[in-house]
Amino acid sequence: MPTIIRENGFEIRIYTDDHEPPHVHIYKSGKRAKMTLQPVVVIATEMNMKQTKQVELLVYKHLDKLLEAWKFYNG
Repeated sequence: MPTIIRENGFEIRIYTDDHEPPHVHIYKSGKRAKMTLQPVVVIATEMNMKQTKQVELLVYKHLDKLLEAWKFYNG
């Protein structure tokens, strides 16, 4: 499970050989979230509202890189 982005205490990871739709797993301070990339939607979270909004903005900021990484690791 490669970490693609590390920023502001968040780690955004993509599992290899993972299922569709393209999505990422986000970790911070023992909390997790999961977001789809097309469209960007939070599908699961243990984070509070503020952290969830921060990570959503982070995903938008790096969306091209995350989609490229998804294709690399998952075809």
